[in-house]
Amino acid sequence: FLADSMPGNHMPDAFDHLNSSIPIFVGLMTISFAFLFAIAMSERYSLVAPLFAGPVIGFLGWAVTENFQDPNWFHFVAIGIIGMLVSVLVTLVLAILPREATEP
Repeated sequence: FLADSMPGNHMPDAFDHLNSSIPIFVGLMTISFAFLFAIAMSERYSLVAPLFAGPVIGFLGWAVTENFQDPNWFHFVAIGIIGMLVSVLVTLVLAILPREATEP
């Protein structure tokens, strides 16, 4: 319908492969929120920054480079998956490492 009503004003289907990547995105989002809850319960607030750094950097990069007249939502989800995967792994490693005492 869109191809007939707006010829030449749209990209090829921007929703290709989106359905297969949404479960991964939601799974990593759930893991991120579980880590955030664990961080809050253990009061290790220094782990919040690495948990959010990957997705925030990825989404800012997507926002700078995206054509908002016809956005490609698969790129948004793919960059979010990559950012969350890296952040979850880095946060997990930092959570496993022992805390250094700040007082002698």
